[in-house]
Amino acid sequence: MIGKNIRYYIKRENVTQEELAFEIDKYQSRISKIELGEANISIRELNKIAKVIEIIAILFIDKSQNIEDIKAIG
Repeated sequence: MIGKNIRYYIKRENVTQEELAFEIDKYQSRISKIELGEANISIRELNKIAKVIEIIAILFIDKSQNIEDIKAIG
């Protein structure tokens, strides 16, 4: 589920796996495996990815969160 949510937000922000991999200092294959649920992801990686695409990491875990409510808090 986390991988699918990561894929959703990456695509929504028009960021390629290659661009993301470069920004977080990982290989593109690592990003692909995370998206497919074939690799575990650390909290550190979640935060790095979130920073690159300018969202908060909780959205990778629970996409049902209302982003407007979250923006109002932060």
